[in-house]
Amino acid sequence: MFFARKDRDIVAVEIGTGKMVAVVANVGRDGLVRILGVGEGPSAGVRKGEIIEPEAAREALRDVIAQAEESSGVEIMEVYLALSGGHLECALQSATAEIRGEEQHIDEEDVAVVCRAAEEAQLPPDRLHVATLPGVFRIDGGEPVARPIGMVGHRLDGEFLVVNGVASRLKNIISRVQELEIRVEDVVLSPVASAERVLGPEVREAGALVVDMGAGLTHFAVVAEDRVVHRGVVGVGGDHVTQDISRAFNLPRTNAEELKTQHGTVEPAAFEEGETIELKARSGFAGKRLLARELAMVMRARWEETFEIVREQVPEEMLAVLGGGLVLTGGGSHTRGVGALAERVLGLSVAPAHTGGLAGNIDTISRPELSTVLGSLIWAQCRIEEERERENFGRRFRRVLQQVRMML
Repeated sequence: MFFARKDRDIVAVEIGTGKMVAVVANVGRDGLVRILGVGEGPSAGVRKGEIIEPEAAREALRDVIAQAEESSGVEIMEVYLALSGGHLECALQSATAEIRGEEQHIDEEDVAVVCRAAEEAQLPPDRLHVATLPGVFRIDGGEPVARPIGMVGHRLDGEFLVVNGVASRLKNIISRVQELEIRVEDVVLSPVASAERVLGPEVREAGALVVDMGAGLTHFAVVAEDRVVHRGVVGVGGDHVTQDISRAFNLPRTNAEELKTQHGTVEPAAFEEGETIELKARSGFAGKRLLARELAMVMRARWEETFEIVREQVPEEMLAVLGGGLVLTGGGSHTRGVGALAERVLGLSVAPAHTGGLAGNIDTISRPELSTVLGSLIWAQCRIEEERERENFGRRFRRVLQQVRMML
């Protein structure tokens, strides 16, 4: 064991369109992430992952943080923040660097030089660099390697997925957290976090498409050979389905949401011809009866369109090599029949979501609508481990090198 692990509490926060969530976890000496407490509540002041009413968003987040602190017994001082929004853009960037030093051994600084070079693409003044996702490396033009540190060569080539976003929108969401005197330790992209949660190691290696069907947005990530090679967002989610139902049947939004949740499906054939659904009268609502198949047709049209947009945004050559298939998550994945619809449109078989990697209340860690915030915890745990490795790598390598020289 190269270093002694210590227990560490970590917190992930998601500021979504439909809900806000804060989850507190402890990373034990065994590396397992154990959920300690959850705060969850309806979102406010947010639309499609972007802040539109700062004060409402801040107060909603304050309530969620307080819940998480009370349920976990942990005072929250810093968080890992999940980022979403249609303004986020990504591009594959390549860069090259000569290996420094007489020994030509690749170290952390060599990797950092290549990474920084890939990030140097000029951005418009209104955009900021957000993240650089782990890439693939080649040493002296050789075969791809995931971890080049410690290997020997003269030239290191790297390819990374570099993400940027609109500066004002990024600052708006981070400011809501900072206003609560909480530091943002790091940010994680929502589709990347979801992929961390729902894909097991074998599926990540085989390649898969993850589609996270949220309330205001549908995120997707393409994972191949254990790395994210493409990501994107569609400005459609479960709230749009509710809106469609409300308009199609002239219903108040609350009744449309209830109808979607209790009777929703994208399979018209699931109902008999002429079968009806009756919404009972209540205060302010006279009640209504509607054809069940018509409800299914309304819902099917919206989700079918969403999957078609995802397909348009994912290169055909990527879809063709995803041996792990398709994994659906997010609240919209509860919709009956949505898996079969996604398979038909995207041409991939639906695979079950991975549920390992976390310990805690099973009702919490198995909820698809929490995939992003739970995946953010897993992502944070991986970054913490990498930081510890980097801190110790230099000392370990020098010690081994000294021993080798003594043998020569």
